[in-house]
Parts: sequence; C-alpha cells; structure tokens
Amino acid sequence: MVIARRSDGVEATARELGALDLSEALDLVCLVAEQKPERLDAYARRWLARIADERQLPLAELDLAITARGLPATSSWAARSI
Repeated sequence: MVIARRSDGVEATARELGALDLSEALDLVCLVAEQKPERLDAYARRWLARIADERQLPLAELDLAITARGLPATSSWAARSI
C-alpha cells in the first residue's frame, strides 16, 4: 500500500491506515517531511527504532539507514538501501 498525499493532513492519514509495515511507515515519514517538516524528527526516530528492532540491524546498518534517511526522497540509492 502506498500512502496517498492528502490535503487534510498526515496524522489523519496515519490514523486511518492503522498498523503500517516498515515500507508504509517509511512512506509516511517521507510524507511528513513534505507536509509537516516540524514533525519529521519524531516520525523518523520512531521509524528508525522500528527498523532496528524488527530487522535486528547491526549498528553499521542502522547508521546506513540514518544516513539514507537524510538523502532526497528521489535518490534511487536511498530507496535501494532501505
């Protein structure tokens, strides 16, 4: 499922969707970056905690995920890395 860009807000979209898999949650983080940049840190921290926990990432791979999060959303390298 791809999270649609909605004008009525990111939080409403997240509430409607309920539980998200990691890919959907990352889509939500990208949407927050576009629509509510002041909330990005909170959403990104939650996503990073989830990926570290669910995939049991070693520290080096978690560092890569953090670095990739800072790349533009259109970066094909960032999309392949996560």
